[in-house]
Amino acid sequence: EIRSALVDAEMSSRATQHALERLDLVLGASGAVVWEAGAQEGALEVVGQHQWRFRAGPDGMESFREAIHEQDRAPFEQALAVLFDSGGTLDLECRLEVQDGSHRWAHVIAQPSPGESTADGLVLVGSIIDVHERVVQAQRIWDLAHRDALTGLANRTAFTQRFQKAVEDHQRSLMLVLVDLNDFKTINDTLGHAVGDAALRALGGLLDRHLAAPSWPARIGGDQFLVVPEAITPTHAERARGVGPRNPIPPH
Repeated sequence: EIRSALVDAEMSSRATQHALERLDLVLGASGAVVWEAGAQEGALEVVGQHQWRFRAGPDGMESFREAIHEQDRAPFEQALAVLFDSGGTLDLECRLEVQDGSHRWAHVIAQPSPGESTADGLVLVGSIIDVHERVVQAQRIWDLAHRDALTGLANRTAFTQRFQKAVEDHQRSLMLVLVDLNDFKTINDTLGHAVGDAALRALGGLLDRHLAAPSWPARIGGDQFLVVPEAITPTHAERARGVGPRNPIPPH
């Protein structure tokens, strides 16, 4: 009976190892990893080959935090705090550092492991999936729909959407600044469209540098630009009047 039990145990161990190897292959092919962590500062275990810079081990959760892009750490910590306080599922996209020091977008999912906990708190299990290409492509599509290709400012569509939203806020005054280039047609006709485009880019850059915050400048077409401050301060009118005279567009 002992011999039989040992044989069964060995076969079970081999089956488990085989299943883990197959899981590792599947995860590698999908660009995903499965992870398990203890309390907020606890150990981190990872299944699957991955490119992320965090490390498994006793202080792995802190390593994972350090790998998160600094602009994404606050949302991650907020979601993690909610998870530890009330359970549920952590589900968000954030940028994680990879081995070469750059960051890639990842879809991070975690939830408490049923029936498991440590002295420090819950045990979390989850997955990390590389979604960088999808996120970057979605951003490119958004930029094409909402940004002016020549100046990089918001385009007419983005301006209209944001302006309508601002108008609906009846507790806030609005100031609308219309900017255009004098004799722009003459520039195009005499110096060529390349010089005209350079003039538009220069004007867009001036508006972006001098009136970008808390204002939002946009190119609505041709040589016409609009600027709407989010909140009017005594300096806005002066800045709007002075942006042209103080900053003439250099000749080309």
